Amino acid sequence: QISANVKPVELFAYIEGDNQKPITRPPVVNKKNAEKTIKYSTSISSGEQDLLTPLSINFQVPLKNFDSTKIKLTDTLFKPLQLVGISIDTTFKKITVKNNWVEDTYYKLLISPDFATDTLGDKLNKTDTISFKTKKTADYGSVKLNFTHLDKFAHPVLQFVQNNAVVDSFKLTSPTFSVKLFNPGEYELRILNDENENGKWDPGSFHLKKQPEKVIAIPRKISIRKDWDNETDIQL
Repeated sequence: QISANVKPVELFAYIEGDNQKPITRPPVVNKKNAEKTIKYSTSISSGEQDLLTPLSINFQVPLKNFDSTKIKLTDTLFKPLQLVGISIDTTFKKITVKNNWVEDTYYKLLISPDFATDTLGDKLNKTDTISFKTKKTADYGSVKLNFTHLDKFAHPVLQFVQNNAVVDSFKLTSPTFSVKLFNPGEYELRILNDENENGKWDPGSFHLKKQPEKVIAIPRKISIRKDWDNETDIQL
């Protein structure tokens, strides 16, 4: 019952997570007319690899018989590099190449024809050589954020958001957050109160009578410029 003496009540709305995976069907391919070779794309943009992330190879069709030893990361003289991690995800459609990237350096990625076949029976016709270089540290900006009243949150996680998608997140252990290299751009900021400390937002459940974890949007955007010290004070 609402009257003049009733104090305002803050209500939170959310969409409950769907635990059922959608049924996916493999793409229909005209084998007669299609070129019988594995199709893929990489995370390399304009011939440059991000210093902050692994190199990823994404396939249109899931792979089988994958052999990571058939993929080599080398220098420009084709000398294989050591301590390179190569793995495939559970969908068998994404290969990750992890390396301690050196800035402004040229690399080659060699993919042998027998590294895998896909579930359609296709494979590479010859060795693929992907040449690229890494970005410079000057292509990034440093970030420093000074928070006040961060103690409102028991387990705060800072989220950087672009196009309504979380692109990076960091657990906050002090009122000052800083990172030396960050991709330039405009970001929205959110603070997640990560109750179970798993580093991500968890939805609620109506049947389990469980509330979702709260995410508070910070009512301002930050713009990170490359080769610049970006410092901002934020009051929560």
